[in-house]
Amino acid sequence: MRLHTTLTLWTLFSFTALAQNIPSGSFDTWTDFEIIQPESWLFSGNAERTTDASNGQYAVKLENKAGQEVEVGVLSNTIITAGFTGGEAYSDGPLVMRFDVKYDIYPGDAARVYAVFQKNGQAIGLVDAEITGSSADTFATYKIPIQWYVSTLPDSVIVMVVSNDFDNESVLGDGYIIVDNIVLETFSDPDDQLINTDFENWEIEKISHPESWYTTDIFLKQAIGAFVEAESVVKTTDSKTGNAILLQNQVLNGEIFPGVALTGNALGEDPRPSFPVAKKWKFIDGYYKFDKEETDEAHVLTIHYKEGIPIGSSEFIITNSVSEYTYFSSSITFEGGEIPDSATVAISTIDLDGDATGSTTKLWIDDIRFTDNLASVERRDMAIRLYPNPVLNYVHIRDLTPNSNIQILNNLGLILLETSDNQIDVSQLPQGSYIIQISDEDSFRTAKFLKQ
Repeated sequence: MRLHTTLTLWTLFSFTALAQNIPSGSFDTWTDFEIIQPESWLFSGNAERTTDASNGQYAVKLENKAGQEVEVGVLSNTIITAGFTGGEAYSDGPLVMRFDVKYDIYPGDAARVYAVFQKNGQAIGLVDAEITGSSADTFATYKIPIQWYVSTLPDSVIVMVVSNDFDNESVLGDGYIIVDNIVLETFSDPDDQLINTDFENWEIEKISHPESWYTTDIFLKQAIGAFVEAESVVKTTDSKTGNAILLQNQVLNGEIFPGVALTGNALGEDPRPSFPVAKKWKFIDGYYKFDKEETDEAHVLTIHYKEGIPIGSSEFIITNSVSEYTYFSSSITFEGGEIPDSATVAISTIDLDGDATGSTTKLWIDDIRFTDNLASVERRDMAIRLYPNPVLNYVHIRDLTPNSNIQILNNLGLILLETSDNQIDVSQLPQGSYIIQISDEDSFRTAKFLKQ
C-alpha cells in the first residue's frame, strides 16, 4: 500500500484512471460563503466596509471597476430589484439630507445619492445628488434640499447610493465613493438619523454551498444585495449516498429565480474553466430526481476547455418529473484532437438560456463524475461490500476481484491511499467522509465510508 504524502494533479488525473471525481461532486462537503454588511442595509456589487470614515470607526466604500463583470457598487435600504418601493419606516418632514463623502470618480462617470420619500407606495419627495470629480482624498459634507411634491408627511423613505449612474451602460474608468453619516435635518432635530446611517453596526450573513461550487444564492446576494425567502441551493440527506444537492426555484418580488450551481466562483454570462482535467473523458454520469412545474427543464451541462477555449461539451436535459433517484449518463463531444486542460460543470432547474416558469420546481443531483467507458457506467450500481462503516482503523472489502486497484479519496477528489489489498489501514486519516474507488479491467465502482 502506498500513502500519498504529496498530492499532485498527476495522481488525481492519471491517464490510467477510468473515472475522475468532479470537485465535491458527491455533495458531501459544504462550506459557508460569508458576507459582511451594515445592519439594516443591503450591499451589492463592489461594496465593502472601510475604516476610512469621517466619524466613528466604519464607513461604506463603493467602487467602479471598468471592464469587470460587476462594474459598480450599490448601497441601499431596500431590495434593488424592487425599484423604488419598500424602504425604512419614516414619518418626519425633513428639509435637507446631509451626508459625508470622499470620492475619486473617473471623468465622465457620476456617483449618485438618492432618497425617495413615499406615502402609501407613492413618491412624494426626492433627493437626487450627482457626484463627479474628486474630493482630493478628504471628506466633503453635502447638504441637499429635499424636493417635496405634496405637503403630506411620508410613511417611508428609500436611500440608495451608487458608484455610477444607473442610466450609464458601463463605467468609463476605475473610481470610488466612500459614504458616511447620512442625516435628515428637520426643524426639531438637525441630526435625525435613520437606522445605522453612521454604519457602525455590521452583521455577518452566511450562505451554505458545496465546496468549490458557486450558487444562485451567492449571486443574488452579491448582485442585488438580497436573499430569497428560502435558499435556492441546499444540502439534503434525501440522497443516493451520503448527502446530495437540492436546487429549487424561488420567488423574489414576484420574479422567479432558478436554482443554479456551477463549479468555480462566479455566475457569469458564460461558464468558465474552473478545475483541471488531463484527458478526453467520454461521459459525465450521476443520479437525479426531478419535480417540475410548468415548462421547466433541468440541465446538467459540462464544458471542456483548452487554454480557456471551449473544445468539448455535454448537456443532459431532464424534461419529465422523476420521483426516485435515477441513473443518467451523457456523452461528451469534442471538436478536433486537442486534449482539454480544464472543465466546468453547471446544474440548473432550467435551461441556462431561458427563464424559470414554475415557482416550485426542484432538482436533486448526487454522485456526479467524469467516466471513460460504458462498461464502468453499466456496472456503477454494483455495490462495494465493505465493513465496518464507520471505521476506526481498518476497512475490509469483500468479494474483491483479482488485479483490482483500490483508491481512497477525499471529497475534493484527491487520492490519499492506493492499494490492491482487501484490508486497508485508514487509521492515519482525519475524521470525516471519504470515497473508496475500485477499478479492474472492465468496471469502476465507488462507495463512501465514514472515518471516526
